[in-house]
Amino acid sequence: MKKTLSLSIFLCLTLLANSQTKKFPVIDKVFTKVEQDATFKGGDSAWYTFLVKNLKPKTISKLTVDVVTKSVILEDGKNVYVTIENEIQKSIKKDIIRVLELTTDMWNPAIQNGHKVNAYLRKTINISILKSYN
Repeated sequence: MKKTLSLSIFLCLTLLANSQTKKFPVIDKVFTKVEQDATFKGGDSAWYTFLVKNLKPKTISKLTVDVVTKSVILEDGKNVYVTIENEIQKSIKKDIIRVLELTTDMWNPAIQNGHKVNAYLRKTINISILKSYN
């Protein structure tokens, strides 16, 4: 009886924990090189305006190096699997990832052979440009 109760509690807690994690789509194919990279709708000016509008002012003021981001832009323009490739302070990294995750559906997808495709996108946030928009 105790084993059954313990197992039931364990399964309930496991299901609860798994239901609160992010759900990402399963992607069959992701291109690393494409004819045309994914772009932020509105171009670089709109990209930096969005970052300044949504990043915490404290994050912008603490930045001392350019930030290299990497994510997958899906063929429908969604931005998933966001990571920061260089070493930066944890709170800054967390805020940048939070803001980049807001950009879902704000991307023009990559093009390969005339078709929209899933592709990795490495994008650098240049701090001097970012601070000039601030």
